[in-house]
Amino acid sequence: KLFESPNFFGKYRHYIVLEASSACEEDQLQWEGLVESKVRHLISSLEREKISLAHVWPKPYPGQTSSTAKTTCYWFVGLVVGATAGGHLDLTLPIKNFTDIV
Repeated sequence: KLFESPNFFGKYRHYIVLEASSACEEDQLQWEGLVESKVRHLISSLEREKISLAHVWPKPYPGQTSSTAKTTCYWFVGLVVGATAGGHLDLTLPIKNFTDIV
């Protein structure tokens, strides 16, 4: 079981998708590095809310660039929502704080 691929996308019911895009490859490399360095701030902010666990897939996925002129990559964050969240969960504040620091 140690060497089996994890079933990340089947493991979580809720996800946040982070997108980083830019006009050229050179800018994208710097932009990806900045976003990736700040993702742990987002995770800690989410876990201070009613999120029991926020788990980032360790590698970004490249975006499809054939139809657009921009370069894009995505990070996926799997979420386990705490039992105290009830039927409503507002993640506006932690996500806004993340976009402000990036």
